[in-house]
Amino acid sequence: MPNFELLKDAYAIIGGIPKNVIDLDQIEKQRGKSLSCGTICCAAGWLGHHPMFKAKGLSVLENGSLAINGEHVWYEEAMAKIFDIPVRDAESLFGSTYNMTDGNSKKSHKQIWLKRMRDYLRGHGQLKAQLAGQ
Repeated sequence: MPNFELLKDAYAIIGGIPKNVIDLDQIEKQRGKSLSCGTICCAAGWLGHHPMFKAKGLSVLENGSLAINGEHVWYEEAMAKIFDIPVRDAESLFGSTYNMTDGNSKKSHKQIWLKRMRDYLRGHGQLKAQLAGQ
């Protein structure tokens, strides 16, 4: 069964990151001087830099890829393991925008990801009332 509470935590974390530093097309597009200065990641990449997820073994390697307990893993596998969701769900939630139909192309990658997560939570009867209208 998916870890819905952790998925909701991820939603809150990504919700607090500025939209201009989220790029769903690369785990870590750019590593800046610090996380708050010049770093650009996808949602999975940002989670790999967050202390809560680091404590679960998730990290971003120097080459910009994801790792669990220091071992490189594909993003779909990492997210599936961390959230206890099927790989296909992880790909739908955390995948690139290249070959996906996420609606309005004028939306920021942050908006696209947040909508994906709301739709996923809604589809599993887990959408918190306060998230439903966002």
